[in-house]
Amino acid sequence: MKKTLASLASLLIAASASAHTSGVPHTHNESPLNWATILTVIAALAVSAFAFKSLRKMSNR
Repeated sequence: MKKTLASLASLLIAASASAHTSGVPHTHNESPLNWATILTVIAALAVSAFAFKSLRKMSNR
């Protein structure tokens, strides 16, 4: 469980870093949530869900 939480935290940190270094122009002045941030979070959650499902499937074997 600790490894899963650490993996999820790492994915979220990587997603945040990629949003800020992707070259996509975005600002935090008007709204803290913008389309680039939202898409990155959705992608990170999708990857996290897939990883969780894969880990769960492996642990049931």
